[in-house]
Amino acid sequence: QGEPLEREYRVTRPAIEVGITELAEDEIETLDRPQMPLLPVSERLAGFREVQLGFTAEMAIAEARRCLRCDRDVERVEKGAQERAVAG
Repeated sequence: QGEPLEREYRVTRPAIEVGITELAEDEIETLDRPQMPLLPVSERLAGFREVQLGFTAEMAIAEARRCLRCDRDVERVEKGAQERAVAG
């Protein structure tokens, strides 16, 4: 139709900022992944609704904090392994 097909890209920002959470060693060891809320089996059989219902905002923030710590904990573990290798 003779119209330009240009696309405009915009940088978006997250709706909620989640800061890095400093946790004690015992807290780090007990961090668990939140369980995804699921549709009860009886309701699954009755139709085609989505089975995984999604996280609440609180669950999503908890998972983001847990997940975003992953690289920090890996660095800590790797550093400890390197120190043990040098000392051993």
